[in-house]
Amino acid sequence: MSFAELSDLQKQIVSQMVKRYDATAAEIQQQERALESRRVDLRTKLERMANDLNSHTKQVFGAPVVKVESATPAKRRTRRGKKANGNGIAVKFRNPQNPTQTWTGRGKAPRWLTALEKQGANRSQFSVGSEVGA
Repeated sequence: MSFAELSDLQKQIVSQMVKRYDATAAEIQQQERALESRRVDLRTKLERMANDLNSHTKQVFGAPVVKVESATPAKRRTRRGKKANGNGIAVKFRNPQNPTQTWTGRGKAPRWLTALEKQGANRSQFSVGSEVGA
């Protein structure tokens, strides 16, 4: 095939694609119009039904959704023990020299605890259950 023939073939293909696109777009627009018409008809029917029931249309269509709470609230699980500063995990160890420094027993031990252990203190001495310091 020559370049001119390929160019003509490309133009024909593009032309066919544009025709198919236009036909599909027109079909979609027609379906959208039909759906909109059906939606309007259904809304009109619902409005008539609401009026027949002596209801106000605004109550049926425009009222905000009211959240109804349960008469008996669900039981919540609670954790035991004192809470750490805002993280919700119970404190297991407290620094007697600075009571604001706490540790939950999770992760790596804090520096204050490892320093006291190097001085010969026992970790259980700093347990929240026993407030005896080193």
